[in-house]
Amino acid sequence: PGVYHFTSGVPARGVIVAVCLRSPVAQFALERRYVRRGRCPSGVEELAKPVLAMVGDTVELGPNLITVNGRRIPHSESFAQDSRGRPLPHYPWGKYVLQDGDLWLFSPYHPRSFDSRYFGPVQESQVVAIARPLATWR
Repeated sequence: PGVYHFTSGVPARGVIVAVCLRSPVAQFALERRYVRRGRCPSGVEELAKPVLAMVGDTVELGPNLITVNGRRIPHSESFAQDSRGRPLPHYPWGKYVLQDGDLWLFSPYHPRSFDSRYFGPVQESQVVAIARPLATWR
């Protein structure tokens, strides 16, 4: 949580990006109240998450972990249910080599973050802003 300044910029690993989710992911997130209505083309607000991986990186997704280029990412297990006990579909387990324009989003700040573990990579064209933290807290 925190206060962020949204600006233009180029996505990079570790940078927080604001993306417009595409349907049906956007509608699923709205129905679950993971996002609110907003100005994205899908009718929902932007989702802001850090970029974990991008073009050329190999992401392996399994039930208990994510690895990027063979490096285990701490606290990256996927959950079968959301925090309200509802079933939470995940992106198919497997190994993915990210292509030009692909971004894998993952938030290390909250273990139940709705991110690429559940909807897969997003396209760089979905990025509407870079989020620069002004003040953060836990």
